Amino acid sequence: MPPVENPYAKKRHPKVAKVAPTAPPKPRYGHAQEAFILHTRTRLEEDKKFFEENHWDRISYRDKRHHAPLASNGKMSVDELYVKDIACWVPHLITKGY
Repeated sequence: MPPVENPYAKKRHPKVAKVAPTAPPKPRYGHAQEAFILHTRTRLEEDKKFFEENHWDRISYRDKRHHAPLASNGKMSVDELYVKDIACWVPHLITKGY
């Protein structure tokens, strides 16, 4: 005769296999976007008055160096057309006493 199961016993959960951590995925942006992000981060660290000239919720790639129109004679990289604006949330720099 098969053993009788206790109806009040706790259910046994199967053991979950531990997965080794993997490396983070590569970011999904090009070289121009990466250069813009790195440039913005270094400007934030170096310039204490960065947010007096720039608004934190939309830091634009279009500055004095990148205002070339599409029909100009100057050289322009194709990657520069794909650079998106970024937002920077740094409350300790924006709000005094944070």
